[in-house]
Amino acid sequence: MKLLNVPQVMEKLSMSRSKVYRMVNNGTLPSVIIGGCTRIPEEILDEMLINKLKEGKNKTKIENIHVLSGGWREGGSS
Repeated sequence: MKLLNVPQVMEKLSMSRSKVYRMVNNGTLPSVIIGGCTRIPEEILDEMLINKLKEGKNKTKIENIHVLSGGWREGGSS
C-alpha cells in the first residue's frame, strides 16, 4: 500500500494545503499519522474519487474508469 503525503494529495486533487487538511480533519479524507506525519493511502484516495464520479456528483458521465498507477482515465484500454 502506497502512502501519500499532503503535498502529493494536493497535486493529485489540485487542492490547497488547507483544503486537504480540512478534509483530513473532518474525516472526509481517511488518513493515518505516522511519526507525526499525515499520510493518506493512495488506494483509498483512488477509490474515493471513483465512487464520487460513479455517484454522478460530477458533471461528466463516466462509463468506464481504469485506475492506473499515475491516476485514472476514462474508457479505453490500459
